[in-house]
Amino acid sequence: MAKVNKALLAQALLAMYQSTYDFNLIAGKSVSQDYSLSQEAITVEEIKESIVAAILKDNKEKIDGLIDIIVTDSFLVMIKDSQTEGLTGTDLLKDHTETFDSVTSEETLWGQLLTATLKEKWIDVLTIAEDLLYKIDPEALYNLQEVANSNMSKFVPVNELSSPEDVCELIESKGRYTGVEYSTGEDNEGNEYYVFTATYDTKEKRAFDKPKIVKPEGYFKEPMLRV
Repeated sequence: MAKVNKALLAQALLAMYQSTYDFNLIAGKSVSQDYSLSQEAITVEEIKESIVAAILKDNKEKIDGLIDIIVTDSFLVMIKDSQTEGLTGTDLLKDHTETFDSVTSEETLWGQLLTATLKEKWIDVLTIAEDLLYKIDPEALYNLQEVANSNMSKFVPVNELSSPEDVCELIESKGRYTGVEYSTGEDNEGNEYYVFTATYDTKEKRAFDKPKIVKPEGYFKEPMLRV
């Protein structure tokens, strides 16, 4: 299986980390220790799902899961290291961006991922997830961009939507979420977006400690991964 170009993958990962920072900025989630525990929980959940996919040898879910780990764990690393800008100059991808591990077996890397998680070595988790993506996904460049675009489509530019109340009603009409509301957030350039959140998931029968971002009907774009 042909491997993705290492230098291009490094650039794509840096772009994903910047997109992840921008996403959380719009959502009102700052790089603060206040979010450390909740971000750890989100990251661990993604790791669990990915390991299950690895056990089941489900390649699509493995790739999807690894990208989700990269997204959630990179923000956790930012929180831990208080890195908020100039990501290309931080330690976030230091040294390993163009030296992805092509020697260690996939099975061993999954084991190392679990060990790093148990030891709460979050930068190691990030490194191993990158190595795994390099090893198993020849379409990593496309898939990273696809997920980044999909994530950002959870927000609707204010100038593209005249009635956010209608979107709230439409989300609730689907039956899964209740307590749907909207707020606004800004990116680094001052562009405003509507952010839609819910307080309760009827499918999971779960109330959220903090409102959960939900997908705006008619605007959200599911990622179409190439596998």
